[in-house]
Amino acid sequence: MPMDFTGIIRAFIASNKSNILRDITTLINIEGHYTEKAYVEEVRDWVRHAFEQEGFKCHTEEVAENRCGLLSAV
Repeated sequence: MPMDFTGIIRAFIASNKSNILRDITTLINIEGHYTEKAYVEEVRDWVRHAFEQEGFKCHTEEVAENRCGLLSAV
């Protein structure tokens, strides 16, 4: 039988709601459009930093000169 983590997830969200909303607000207020590589890189770097602060190991793979590289985290 699979474990149900719904309660744990809901509790985490409830206890971190203000931080989650702050982070979402920060992300949506970053200037730019998805076709503008520099702005997409700014968002990617912000997300990378947040993941690394949580202990994830991150890697960016460049895929094209005119596009933001792909971010992976484990």
